[in-house]
Amino acid sequence: MIVFCMLVAVFSFGHFTMPARAEVYQEPFAFVDGNVTAENLAKSLALLDLNADGIADLVAGAPYNNPDGMAGAGSVTMYLSDGGMPMARIAVLNGTHAGDLFGWSLANSGDLNGDGDMDLAIGAPLADPGGLIAAGNITIVFSGPSFTGTPGMWINSSTAGEQLGYSVSPGGDINRDGFDDLIAGAPLCTASGLVGAGRTYVFYGGAAMNAVPDKTFSGEVAGAHFGWSVAGDGSVDGDTSLDMIVGAPDHEVGESATGGAYVIRNIIKANPGVSLALGKAGGDKFGFSVAMVPDMNGDAYSDIAIGSPFNDDNGTNAGSVSVLYGGFKFNTDVDLVIIGQAAGENLGWAVGAGDFIEDSYSDLIVGAPNSDINATSAGRAYGFFGAAIPDADPDIVLVPGPGADFFGGSVCIGGNVTGDIAPDFAVGDPQATILGMANAGRAYVYVGVLVVIPQNPLVQGYVFIPGTATGIQDFTVTLEGGSFSKTATTSASGYYEIDAIPGSYWLNTSKAGYVGNSTSVELAMDDVEIVNFYPLTVPLATGHVRDAMTSTVIAGAAVSLWNGTALVGTAVTPANGSFWIYLFEEFVPPVGESIDLILTAWDQTHYLASADFSVMRNDTESLEIYLDRFPVVTGTVRDAITLSPVRDALVEATQGPVLGSAVTDTNGLYALPVVNASVPGTLFLNLTVPGYYKESVSFAVDKNGTYAHDFFLQIDHVPPTSSLAALSVYTTTVTVALTATSSDANGVQEVQLWYRSGEAGAFEYYGSDTESPFGFEFDSREASGDGSYGFYSQAIDHAGNNETPPVGNDTWTIIDTIDPTLEMTPLPLYTLTQNFTVTASVDDESGIASVTLYIIKNSSAAVLVGTDSNAPYEWMIEGTLWGLDGSYGFSATATDSSGNTRAMPVDPEISTLMDLCAPNLTIVSPVPDIITGVTSMTVNWTGNDTGSGVKSYRLQLDDGAWIDVGHNTTHNLTHLGEGRHTVVVNASDTVGWSTLRNISFSVDTYIPELTVTTPTDGEVLDSGSVKVTWTASDGGSGIANIQISVDGGPYEDLGLLMTKTLQDLENGEHEVTIRATDGVGNARESTVSFTVEIESDGGGGTSNVIIALSAVAVIVLIAVGAMLMLRRRGKKGEKEQARGAEPPKNKT
Repeated sequence: MIVFCMLVAVFSFGHFTMPARAEVYQEPFAFVDGNVTAENLAKSLALLDLNADGIADLVAGAPYNNPDGMAGAGSVTMYLSDGGMPMARIAVLNGTHAGDLFGWSLANSGDLNGDGDMDLAIGAPLADPGGLIAAGNITIVFSGPSFTGTPGMWINSSTAGEQLGYSVSPGGDINRDGFDDLIAGAPLCTASGLVGAGRTYVFYGGAAMNAVPDKTFSGEVAGAHFGWSVAGDGSVDGDTSLDMIVGAPDHEVGESATGGAYVIRNIIKANPGVSLALGKAGGDKFGFSVAMVPDMNGDAYSDIAIGSPFNDDNGTNAGSVSVLYGGFKFNTDVDLVIIGQAAGENLGWAVGAGDFIEDSYSDLIVGAPNSDINATSAGRAYGFFGAAIPDADPDIVLVPGPGADFFGGSVCIGGNVTGDIAPDFAVGDPQATILGMANAGRAYVYVGVLVVIPQNPLVQGYVFIPGTATGIQDFTVTLEGGSFSKTATTSASGYYEIDAIPGSYWLNTSKAGYVGNSTSVELAMDDVEIVNFYPLTVPLATGHVRDAMTSTVIAGAAVSLWNGTALVGTAVTPANGSFWIYLFEEFVPPVGESIDLILTAWDQTHYLASADFSVMRNDTESLEIYLDRFPVVTGTVRDAITLSPVRDALVEATQGPVLGSAVTDTNGLYALPVVNASVPGTLFLNLTVPGYYKESVSFAVDKNGTYAHDFFLQIDHVPPTSSLAALSVYTTTVTVALTATSSDANGVQEVQLWYRSGEAGAFEYYGSDTESPFGFEFDSREASGDGSYGFYSQAIDHAGNNETPPVGNDTWTIIDTIDPTLEMTPLPLYTLTQNFTVTASVDDESGIASVTLYIIKNSSAAVLVGTDSNAPYEWMIEGTLWGLDGSYGFSATATDSSGNTRAMPVDPEISTLMDLCAPNLTIVSPVPDIITGVTSMTVNWTGNDTGSGVKSYRLQLDDGAWIDVGHNTTHNLTHLGEGRHTVVVNASDTVGWSTLRNISFSVDTYIPELTVTTPTDGEVLDSGSVKVTWTASDGGSGIANIQISVDGGPYEDLGLLMTKTLQDLENGEHEVTIRATDGVGNARESTVSFTVEIESDGGGGTSNVIIALSAVAVIVLIAVGAMLMLRRRGKKGEKEQARGAEPPKNKT
């Protein structure tokens, strides 16, 4: 699928601030899309002139494509450009086997075959050439005017697992023979015994390029993956010999896997110079990507760019790229570090180099595929222009269109796609979602021509009072999209402006007392978006809270605004009793509509009051709220005998629940506001004080009322009584519920619970209850855990009199929450008897009530065996009741005297395998007593064992030595001799039972004996009727058929006949061939030649009559002789037939 970029804003400047020097490219020239879910088009990219028309074309790899149903075989698509649009999809090359990952890497490999045209290298690192798993290979496609996309040659690895083709790169003309050369990485190679050390190969080009590596470089650290990335075709020290860079991102120094990059100088030499540049910190993956930069700083030396996408210098996995300048004395000092702009970007995942702005300085394109700082989509690519003094600020920032997920996962700078003056470049997003197809992938092609520098988009406008041109100061205006957020505050005139970056945004306004506004904006470079706002005020409720009796203002009153049951706003009145409440923004009604509200107010001495009203936007509702007072009760508490005041007496006001309380002062006075008393209504006053009887009184009260009541108290010295209800002997929970009854003439104030652990020792206080019925929840975990506990209750009345504790317990119980412990006696792995015993050991402090055994036969559901209530706990298992052979698993449950049950485990606790039977064994082939004409025979059999399973098979031929064939159920016998053979197969199971089966067959490889008896070879016959006779025999499978052929004609089947009379033969020479075939197809032929000469009648006369009579006489004599011979032959034939019915005999 080819799509042309008609979108705007597919690129942007930096994160929040403009870089010091910024250029931006025009929209992509084109982009091409994958058309299959998860094919990952653009995992690799290349730009080169495929058809020699002077205009570069695009090649994109999709290594996870599934051509012809081959999962992960991979494919490479080639798109031709004529300098305009569209780009023609000319060819698709597919991987040849599932899992090859064909197209994982691509490279414009230069002119490998010297025809003047650039060639294409395609890596398939998981290909299996010659059956070598994951050895990898490289496909070379030669370009030219007649380009069709057909592969020109293959370079196949000869080392399993090394993954040749993981990376490929042009090498330039390394050996100076006029042909460009190829560099290829195999990072998973085990080199010199170092697993995963990696290897890199150099293949020299040529008119007839071969697939044999000309130079080999091996990693020196296990697991370093030397060859993960490669780059060449440059000289970092300025001499005439070419150099290359090899990335090893998992290179370790000590225990720190920083990654490394090897710079190999003067490749052509027998001992090239090698320099190692190392990453900064463990996990950086330094060397994940590398690029040979032709000349970034204009000093005539090639430079090097090395990616570290997991570097953390600017946040976790922000990534970085290190640039090393070349020089006469090259060193590995880093001259320029480019860091990712935010955590997680993975800057340096891909690096490409070339002069795409045609200023004689080489430039970089760097991928950051996990960047999430765009307004939309995921991934970025940055361009860094070369200069006399390059800097680390991005000169261009490219972002993708919708659906992107890994933009910057691949990059390349190559030829001229548009046919203008500058090289162009491409950026890949192999995980882009296209038309709903996840990970279909997309490749963007950018034109390498600088355009006028666009300006950042700008949003500006005013915030006005509605219906006027008067601005509102101090409004907050916010532009938000993705991770981008920027705010501005309006000036005195209401003006605001915000610099932005291209993308999709929401523009929001806010200020206390005003309704917020939002609108969406789409911004592209050079846009100036003007947005004015006319906000309405939030509806306002204001007024005062006053006392209903005096109209004075009330400070500290709680004021709430409600819409139904939803809280809309709150306030607390200050000293002047006023309130101001704006509606929460979510409750502001739409323009022209109103909202129904309820305002409530109250404080700690006044009843709640409310007012209903409705408001619209810009409305202000003024309210005066009057609060009624709670009833207040006052009085004095005195001793009834002495009339002296009683201090510290507790007075409580109740109407069911306690509404308020007060304590008398030194003069016995109290004042009690009754909060939220139901009015008009009856109020109950209760008075308690130690040493006196409890007093209660009731009377009518109403709002705003003040009431007086004095108390005169009688002395109480009689203690209350209490007792606990009896408990059960055992308790199986950690908590125990206890109930107490108590009585006292003055009323019981509280009942306390006391406990002790065991049958002796001091009691401890546990807790109390103040309301009847008196109940307690005793938690043994707060005491001593499981065990025996005694309890008693102690009551206290309102006068403070305490019940005397009992000498012993009121009640007791034994708490047992622990399940019994059970251990089953292990069984032998195999059981060879029908009956066996299962035993279990069980323990519990409270004693064992019962143990129940379950059987799990052949992994089926558990079945009850039986329950045993007395030790020792054992069960006799009778195999006949459970189907004999098979697996027996057992689990058990145990219940203690308290009722705790040890649950049965999910899996059997012990098991054994009963095996009482020998294996089943059947010989499938050959057929018994078969006769074969070859000296080999394949014996096949089937076997199984329902008990311990078949352990092995053995084979014996003709009482010879036994042959162990393991678990194989077939065996090929070879070099068999003539005659009858017997094969015995033995199947043995794991416990030693065995079964024998045998079968016999015969081998017949000898050809039959055959002799033609008449006519003899060369005989001359005077008759056209010729009787041919022969003898034939076979000592093996016997004669099965006789055939005859006359004068080269077709063979005629004669069965077992030993004679044939040929009629009407003409004068001349004749040839007869007899073929005898035995029962297994062995055949022998015998041929005789003879001549028929029949004399013609020359005229009449006596001589002719005599001749004729003589001939008749001869015929009669011959006939008589023939009859006699036939009788003899018939008897002989009967003997031969009888002999033919005997079994064939071996030939010695």
